[in-house]
Amino acid sequence: GDTNAVLAGALVASKLHIPVGHVEAGLRSFDETMPEEINRLAADICSKLYFVPTEESAINLAMEGISRKRIFITGNTVVDACFRNLEISKNREKDEYDEGLAELDIDNMENILTLTMHRAETVDDKERLINIIEALEELDDMNIIFPIHPRTKKTMENFGLFDRLNDLDHVHIIKPVGYLDFLLLISKSTIILTDSGGLQEEAITLDVPALTLRYNTERPETVTAGGNILVGSDKEVILENARRILDDEDFANKMKSAKNPYGMGNAAELMIKIIEDADKNDNLKMEAPDEVMSSFTRKMKVIDEDISVDEFENNNNSLIKIAFDGEEIKFPYDDLNLKGLTIIYEDYAN
Repeated sequence: GDTNAVLAGALVASKLHIPVGHVEAGLRSFDETMPEEINRLAADICSKLYFVPTEESAINLAMEGISRKRIFITGNTVVDACFRNLEISKNREKDEYDEGLAELDIDNMENILTLTMHRAETVDDKERLINIIEALEELDDMNIIFPIHPRTKKTMENFGLFDRLNDLDHVHIIKPVGYLDFLLLISKSTIILTDSGGLQEEAITLDVPALTLRYNTERPETVTAGGNILVGSDKEVILENARRILDDEDFANKMKSAKNPYGMGNAAELMIKIIEDADKNDNLKMEAPDEVMSSFTRKMKVIDEDISVDEFENNNNSLIKIAFDGEEIKFPYDDLNLKGLTIIYEDYAN
């Protein structure tokens, strides 16, 4: 993750020589004004094992110099949690719902737009908030459900904007709900409008089109796959894309059918096996060296023979950092055939 708690835990553990496994490693928004981006970078520096959700995240780490042997593409535990808990959330009685959700009777509600906003760059900027609210005012044929974060509510009240939104008949502001209730709400939504990172993943996992109230994302795979659109805080862009999802069935279905890039729901199982194997092979030790370090030379080479990454490294006492197929970057899996590829590697032979 990318919270302050993750950063604190990773930093303290690394100082105590306790190996850290970072779940959601390698995510990058490339926006260093985001506190979470600094947390991600710092937590990754402190980590021993990197559990990345996608190849794109793996490439981020490889380009930053992390050894491929410590990077594991597992998918994300968000998908595990969604698949495990969705049916549980649907099979409950209505009297088990949180109060705010129960009162809305979402089982019989149409055109639900689930809204979340909590990031400082969204809710601390009055102009951005006004633009978003103006878009919401015009989406009056939707049922907008807004489980509001306490900090967001306070900021909106300070800006004099809370009542403006709360007074709209089609907007339903409720207290934050529990995980099962929120999964149920997502699954019944027509559109997700959010500045959250994790919700971008949950939306594409549950086949719900997402519009993200940001100008960048550490989940670019959702955009590439076609299940998510970055709309920033631009009123017209929000309205244009929301209307298109509502009015263009083919477009909406294309977003709904976007392939989930975050795995099959077995990420936690893969992580446990990786940790057990690393422990069994004595790869989790955090000890000061007692031998003079081996020197290496960084080299680039075009490979013209039929050989895998693993074979090349064993034959040449080397470590491949990254591979290129023309202009396309490839992560160097053990069994990747290198013929015709250009590689950057560390040569330990001399």
